[in-house]
Amino acid sequence: EAFEQASRTSTARAAELAASRARLAANRNACRLQLCAREPVEAKRKELALELKKMLVEDMARARDLGLEELERNALSNMGLATLLAGDALGAVECLDTALRFAGSEDYDGRDGDLSNLGVAHAALGDMTGAKKWFAEAEACAAKGVNVSSRAAHLGRLGMAQRSCAEHADACASLLKALDLLGAQAHAEAAPMLSLAREVYENGDFEQAANLFEEALLFVRDAPRTPATLQATSSAPGSAAPAAASATEGAE
Repeated sequence: EAFEQASRTSTARAAELAASRARLAANRNACRLQLCAREPVEAKRKELALELKKMLVEDMARARDLGLEELERNALSNMGLATLLAGDALGAVECLDTALRFAGSEDYDGRDGDLSNLGVAHAALGDMTGAKKWFAEAEACAAKGVNVSSRAAHLGRLGMAQRSCAEHADACASLLKALDLLGAQAHAEAAPMLSLAREVYENGDFEQAANLFEEALLFVRDAPRTPATLQATSSAPGSAAPAAASATEGAE
């Protein structure tokens, strides 16, 4: 009996060690994916993403073998982003759809990012109607939490998609709401553009106003910041922070 107990204890410890190693490997690859997303040279970014896809396949296999469902879902989400960064929007849709189906109706850290990246993938495929749907769902999902920077990002992408569909009044509303969520500093940084955008908007030229609000949002997004003003994007452990720059360009 003592031998059997010792054997069970040893087996349990081995399983815990294997799970710990699997999570560590997944976290390393999630960090690599974040660095890949920030690579400014497209050819290099695609090369890094293709290499990462091989590692993520291993992450999924390990998680599946160990019965770690959350880790497997995170690996699927990361595979979707890596596939998008590699330039395969259709493949990204398949991965991200699978990750969302895997979770069912359950909310999880990073779900809004998966929804938003689905929007980016649909935009890359020329499906702006689908892109708007996913960006709106991403914003609604993020609104349940407290990360206003994620909400602002999703609303910004929604506004850009609406502008691309010539829904200029709606685009103005979404883009301005995104800027409002970013706070007083964002308005101060983009004050000249916002002043002109509001004037044009009040004169009824929604198309030009939407262009100006989008320029203001992109300016604020790309403006240098001190560390004290940065707000990290939330992500699940082992899941890369999703961040697509706009409705029409690839994930960054």
